[in-house]
Amino acid sequence: MFSFDANPIDESIIPVRLAAAVRLRRDVLQLDKTTDAYRVVHAEGDALPGLIVDRLGDHAVMELFSFGMFRRRNEIAEELKMLLGVDTVLIRADERIEEAEGFQVPGPKGATADRSPDRKSTVITENGVRFQIDLTHGHKTGFFCDQRDNRLRLTHFTPGAEVLDLCSYSGGFGVYAMALGKAKHVTCVDLDEDAIALARRNANINKVPQKILRRRIQMRFRICGRSWRSPKTYDVVVLDPPKLIPTRDDFLEGRAKYFDLNKLGMQITKPGGTLLTCSCSGLLSAEEFLNVIRGAARSAGRRVQVVEATGPGADHPIMTDCPSRRTLRRSGAGFFNAGNWQKSWE
Repeated sequence: MFSFDANPIDESIIPVRLAAAVRLRRDVLQLDKTTDAYRVVHAEGDALPGLIVDRLGDHAVMELFSFGMFRRRNEIAEELKMLLGVDTVLIRADERIEEAEGFQVPGPKGATADRSPDRKSTVITENGVRFQIDLTHGHKTGFFCDQRDNRLRLTHFTPGAEVLDLCSYSGGFGVYAMALGKAKHVTCVDLDEDAIALARRNANINKVPQKILRRRIQMRFRICGRSWRSPKTYDVVVLDPPKLIPTRDDFLEGRAKYFDLNKLGMQITKPGGTLLTCSCSGLLSAEEFLNVIRGAARSAGRRVQVVEATGPGADHPIMTDCPSRRTLRRSGAGFFNAGNWQKSWE
């Protein structure tokens, strides 16, 4: 829905709204003062449904969600180059979206893409922390700008702490804990070997001593139906899994996965420690996510205090006339204090 007005619209509406989106980030939010990586266009949140754009250093990455935006991709790319002053605009789309909408972004796919000679990367800076980003084959646009404020907030809990960053991807939370948070040790865990290698490089470019970072390439636990108890507990645990509820048909199974994963997180968080847990499944509301946390705490035998409930950064706005856009945002991120087990519940 581009307009609720009865008057017809034309192609000029897109550059006008792109310019307004850029002004919000640069003039109002003044994000350029703290980072060169941020969300430029947030689909319905910027009245441009079907289009996501992230500025990542001297590049911009477009993620397409509609056939209409696909048809206008080249014009949008040229407009972004002018507005942002970036050298390159890359265009990406999820294969499921391409199949549903009936388009295909040119370029190699799958294993062929991994071997593509035009694979691009860049280095961005966020709150003084640097990250190398895989622009062409990283998850989504290559970097999760929506967690910027939460990454910084985490550093208040990590001085002198042993930190476990589960589903770490390129090490965003873990690198912050090392570079800014003065953590004693950080363990990054992910299924993707490329992601773990990228986390290592991100630690290196921030001059983090090798003895501080530990890496595990494979998850040492399974979720949904099986429990796992680590012989080790941590002062701070971060749970930022990928979307576990991609469709409505996956709701019950995905909710169970969130339950098991958070139960595990509580079991391996030291009494009095901090758990940062996140959901990027829009179909799991913030209220239902808290219900999952509540149930996981009871099952794990822990009493848990909600210290803070947050969400994406301000560069991920929602429109008042499109509140359902919130279901496509990161549903929530919460900082929790994990207390001791008690036999009776109040």
